[in-house]
Amino acid sequence: MVNKAHSLKTDINKNKLTNSKNLFKIFHQNIRGLKSKVDELSNSFFPDYPHIMCLTKHHMKDYETDNLPTDHFKLGSKFCRHEFQNGGVCIFIREDLEFFSITLDKYCKEKDTEVCAVKLNIIPIQLIILPIYRSPSGNYINFLKNLDSVLNTRHSNKTEFVICGDININYLENCKKRQQLSALLQT
Repeated sequence: MVNKAHSLKTDINKNKLTNSKNLFKIFHQNIRGLKSKVDELSNSFFPDYPHIMCLTKHHMKDYETDNLPTDHFKLGSKFCRHEFQNGGVCIFIREDLEFFSITLDKYCKEKDTEVCAVKLNIIPIQLIILPIYRSPSGNYINFLKNLDSVLNTRHSNKTEFVICGDININYLENCKKRQQLSALLQT
């Protein structure tokens, strides 16, 4: 469900989604606690900030992410834990971009599947950015089911997904979890 809409203009999108190197940049970091690292993170980008910043394991509560001072970015979407400590995912959008925030709370289960999303209309496609976190102690089958549901409910012929995050699967080994995730993503 889209809960925050921002108008988009095709001509402006082309200019906003490019930088001096004509790249659209999406940054992901397992931040392991964001509150004390905001300035350091911002300074590390200067002067070439990414368009999208996806953070996993931000370790913050709802009110903390809503009120986090971030230069050059606005909060696009978030999931914060309520029962367990740590975890959580969020997306910050460069302040000159327009987007739709997508609420995915019904697919979230702490430790199993922590996910949020934003949608950008980049003519002729819709780009959905999904940062996702799965704890090593999370239920892997629940993770697969929830990810499958998210992708199926948002899929269309004009939709492209960028999935980033920390799902705690060793892709250097040909294990069952890797095979299951690869099979899901190929569909």
